[in-house]
Amino acid sequence: MICCRNPEIVKSADKDCQLQNQPSAIFRINIYLSLLQTKKHLFMKGKKGGGRPPSKPVVFKDGFYIEVRNRGTDPGHGIKLRKATREEMLQAAEEYRKTKLVIILGEYKDGVQVSSKKAK
Repeated sequence: MICCRNPEIVKSADKDCQLQNQPSAIFRINIYLSLLQTKKHLFMKGKKGGGRPPSKPVVFKDGFYIEVRNRGTDPGHGIKLRKATREEMLQAAEEYRKTKLVIILGEYKDGVQVSSKKAK
């Protein structure tokens, strides 16, 4: 299979194919690409989209979390970002505050928020 953007190489490959009574390289490339598209459509048939199933809750890894979302959107519909240290989390929060609404969620360990343990 020849897949090349250089027209001189494709032309020379076409000449070789014509001498051997084989389909041209461009024809073979077009067939290959159409088969890839067909395979992709067959694989995605019946699926509406990926994502997390609604019945399984999110389990946070160990680290510091912030929630970033657009201003005026519903709470809980933002993206949660994990950082390894508190300093990285605060730096990221300051960076995102320029354009987004940032909520600092705090530190999580074993899927549970650490600050809630200290309050009790």
